[in-house]
Amino acid sequence: NPAEHGRLSELLGTDFKNLGFNGVWMNKPKWSCTSCGKEAGFEDFVATALADGIHTQQFLLEVLRRPKLVETPPAHYSSCANCG
Repeated sequence: NPAEHGRLSELLGTDFKNLGFNGVWMNKPKWSCTSCGKEAGFEDFVATALADGIHTQQFLLEVLRRPKLVETPPAHYSSCANCG
């Protein structure tokens, strides 16, 4: 989805397409925002993690570039990237 790639590029400070992903598999059920109806995606996870200080931009990029080298962090909540 080009809109999600654009938002992820903005959040991560790099062109998301250059990370070599066609998509991201999320290990949690998808949900829809009760305010705007947007279906949850990876951008919501990234936006929440950065906004709440759960993960840094550098950490997220490291996990995406070399997932086998970084210990899997515990699961946490995410909010709608559009509504917060």
